[in-house]
Amino acid sequence: MKKILFMILLACIPANVWAEDGAAPMKTETAKDDGLFRFPNDENVRVDRKAGIVYLDAELSPSLTGQFAMLEFLLISGQLNSDGSWLYDRAYESLFVTKAQPETVHVALMLAGFKPGQLPQEAPEGFAKENSKYVGDKQREETEAEKLPAQTLDIFVEWEKDGEKQRLRCEKFIYDRNRKVVAADTPWAFTGSYLLSDKQGKKILAANDTRVLFSVFFDESAVINLPFYTTNPYWGEDTGMEVNAASLPEDFRQTKTIVEGVTEREIFVPVQRKVTLILQKSTLPPPEPKTGEAKPAGDKPVAEEPKKEEK
Repeated sequence: MKKILFMILLACIPANVWAEDGAAPMKTETAKDDGLFRFPNDENVRVDRKAGIVYLDAELSPSLTGQFAMLEFLLISGQLNSDGSWLYDRAYESLFVTKAQPETVHVALMLAGFKPGQLPQEAPEGFAKENSKYVGDKQREETEAEKLPAQTLDIFVEWEKDGEKQRLRCEKFIYDRNRKVVAADTPWAFTGSYLLSDKQGKKILAANDTRVLFSVFFDESAVINLPFYTTNPYWGEDTGMEVNAASLPEDFRQTKTIVEGVTEREIFVPVQRKVTLILQKSTLPPPEPKTGEAKPAGDKPVAEEPKKEEK
């Protein structure tokens, strides 16, 4: 199944990118010879195949509002409108948005050496996988369930301030509503989405349909998920995850005073800030297989000083 999916996704890449023997991709022309592989049809993704790292251009979601904004997704992909503008559906539920396309990110991860699979724990009640043969008007590919656990990776957020690169783990931007703490450092799982066939028989990646790239609340169509099941933030005040406004670097946030009746209060207003998401092999131990919901312990919700990248 993985080989079939990989070959279908590779069809998205122009043939002139690949070596004559079809074994290895050739680097396209770039303004800077940095050794990174680039996709001619998607400039937002770069791959360091030797180091096993994927670089992905993104922005803080401009739709997030409130002191704490409920999160279902870490990253969603936009769609280009006919007028040249970009549409980010459900951006209000995502921490970041990107113009990178899901199939490009999937191929990039495989080129970096990652293999997709299932979460290392059984789904608790309410998280059963979709068994329907159809998703909307598209037929779902019937394949054997992946038996191996998904490979895990770390996700870092990098941005520039005063000419210097800053970097933090993505979990430092997330707040656990149940435990009342910043989300703990955790690896993420390359679950890889799945295939759909339209009425013409054309196969597409499900993430291309849903636009979900990285999901906080488990989404089977997502390319990457948390390696454990969280609750949905819409189930109650103590469920799911939120944007951790308190720990966001000042580069990313500002406050705004609003009036509700006779009461004034400050709310978090995001600053649209360009970032690079860095995906690399996890240095954290993979989560142990468990049945039911599992969430790691977290830290107190205080701001953390971002690490400056060494020159």
